[in-house]
Amino acid sequence: MNIYPIWHKIQVTVPGSTGADTAFFRVYIDTPADDAFSGSEQLAFEGRAVQRPGAGASNPMTIAVNDIVADRINAYDPLPELVSERFALLDTLALAVRVDGSADGDTWTTGTPFIFAPDWSWQSSSLYASPNVPICLNAPIRAELVDGSYLVPTFIYQDNTNITVYQYEDAGEGYEETGAEGIPAPGIGATLFVIGSCIRTKFHADDGTPAEEHEYAVLPACTTRYELIYQNAIGGWDTLLVKGPVTRSESYDRQSAGRGVQDNCPDGILARESYAYRTGITEGWTLPLGIFTDEQAARMHHLTGSRRVWLHDIVAGTLTPITITDAECIDKTYRNQGRKRVEYTLTATTATDIERR
Repeated sequence: MNIYPIWHKIQVTVPGSTGADTAFFRVYIDTPADDAFSGSEQLAFEGRAVQRPGAGASNPMTIAVNDIVADRINAYDPLPELVSERFALLDTLALAVRVDGSADGDTWTTGTPFIFAPDWSWQSSSLYASPNVPICLNAPIRAELVDGSYLVPTFIYQDNTNITVYQYEDAGEGYEETGAEGIPAPGIGATLFVIGSCIRTKFHADDGTPAEEHEYAVLPACTTRYELIYQNAIGGWDTLLVKGPVTRSESYDRQSAGRGVQDNCPDGILARESYAYRTGITEGWTLPLGIFTDEQAARMHHLTGSRRVWLHDIVAGTLTPITITDAECIDKTYRNQGRKRVEYTLTATTATDIERR
């Protein structure tokens, strides 16, 4: 099946609508893993298409399906599943779509299915131009890890050949393979590695078709206590170490009500007429990210614009879902910063409701 980024406005032909003034259509969705549209698909939308004014009798009707199915992609947060298992197939990260058509609403013609990838980057769709090559969706801002970091190789593939993710470590005399996992395709898959001395991951199909590889520097464990795990703009999962003192804060939203009281306490000093019945707590974070090269800083938008970000406390082993609160991402370079080193500090809030009653 062809793969398109979700932002790319795809005009899909309604089957059997050539020469008609109106036609019925149904949009079905499924996951691309295993056999899509083999009976488990769901009806996402049905409607009636109308021919555009001035269109010739030989032209079929088309519909734009992005807005119909966009809310169905990435419908859940897969990170808890990744953390609980060393290997997980994230088949629902991509969405298989099919549009069927009918002239009378009774007899239906099946359309050709295709896949939407969770790509909101607005980059060229040429990323998906090679249908038989595993497409790496990782775009690490700064490819650095520490012992205990999470590395989530993410890719998408259109063929039915399995993908193998290889893990290498530097043994001092070159890289040696230390592990491999097979991942069914098509679809998006991911493997979770808890990093020791591994500094290279490599993807390729079992038929030998090569794919992109990334090399990660493994820093001393004392480098940082925190890292950010996030979904980047093209759908992959990346990690960025937090470098600097992390500051946690709490802000309060107190809701109070008045109460009538009797002056039956000594001197009335214990009477409470203003009663705080609820205190909403917002947990805030200040996250200094350290120094970046110009090339690394150019990828910062992958993090600041992400809707799915977790703060990983490597020492405590906890994951906290957070929301980045910065309203802009400035493209910084050594030159436009007055020939000073490029640094970023982000602010965030915990993405859970906390209150005291």
